[in-house]
Amino acid sequence: MSHAVTIAVCVVGIFPSVAFTAPPVRITSPVDGAELRAGEKFNVSAVVSPGAPGGRVVKVEFFVWSPNLRVGEAVAPPFTAEVTPRELFAKARFSLTARATDDQGAATDSHQSGYR
Repeated sequence: MSHAVTIAVCVVGIFPSVAFTAPPVRITSPVDGAELRAGEKFNVSAVVSPGAPGGRVVKVEFFVWSPNLRVGEAVAPPFTAEVTPRELFAKARFSLTARATDDQGAATDSHQSGYR
């Protein structure tokens, strides 16, 4: 009489964990505290680093009074958008915020920069 024997093998491995962090972003232009002329167009620029290893930034959005009013978007470096001031923020002090989003869907906002 023959008996069949089945052997199950379980492989246990150690896999490195990869932290998926949002890409850090910082507004570089205009400089914080700059005085902008009412009604004149200006460029807003941001620098971004990939957050996750091998990650790719897919867009940077620019907001006034974060994140209430989107005033521009850039989808490739250099991350710059032309902004046309509207009456609602051209007369008083306002803030700009940049939001970077990577190809994993992770997003982060920059520090609010103030202008007048």
